[in-house]
Amino acid sequence: MSLDPNIDKAVTNDAATLFERALALDAQNVPALIGLTKALTWRVDLYWSEDRAGDLARAKATIDRAVALEPDNSSAHLEKGVVLRIERQYAQAIVEEETAIADDSNNADAHSFAGYFKLYLGHAEDGFAGVGTALRLSPHDTMAPYWQSFVCHLHSHLAQWEQAIEWCNKAHASAPMFWYALIDIAAANAWAGRDAEARAAVAELLKLKPGMTAQQYLVIAKGFSEEPTFLRQIQRICEGLRKAGLREE
Repeated sequence: MSLDPNIDKAVTNDAATLFERALALDAQNVPALIGLTKALTWRVDLYWSEDRAGDLARAKATIDRAVALEPDNSSAHLEKGVVLRIERQYAQAIVEEETAIADDSNNADAHSFAGYFKLYLGHAEDGFAGVGTALRLSPHDTMAPYWQSFVCHLHSHLAQWEQAIEWCNKAHASAPMFWYALIDIAAANAWAGRDAEARAAVAELLKLKPGMTAQQYLVIAKGFSEEPTFLRQIQRICEGLRKAGLREE
């Protein structure tokens, strides 16, 4: 199953239920184990979970079973890397994604994550190659808007505002409900001196995330990593949000 940025909470929960039913019939069904892990991690990532700690623990146990059953399964290592990323074990997460690539060099998701996770270690500049490979391998993938937003966010962390605007506009055009892209569109336009575009992005963001504030974003973003370079870059993006008109608290 492919979960893409356009799905909603109900679809994700339905997917988790279906995978659980499959596992009730066959506890060693590796595709179902991987699918359940994917549904649980999306639920955690998109703040749809009613029990984030419980869902994450289930995801970890589930994907460990999949890897134990099929150690050379590229998709299993991919999802284990995602779980490790949520646990903020970024170096280990990258190793899992690289293992997924070694098992299947055409695993576009693994290439994107292996590159993008370097952002959290303070090395955004090293992330483009992996994400670019993903887009070349599968340019029409349902995950392509997500990868485009990766490129945008990498540029934002490096204060490369024009490139950030270009890539996040692509991501947002393909997946308008994917609100993360609007953060970078607003901040990048503000830093680039495009006040009207920045304020329009904030207005659209607030339609999708009513009540979002600069402080709320900062708390969410800081929760990803304590690496000093990463934190300095996040502060700069947050200042761009303030410039764009997003209220402080």
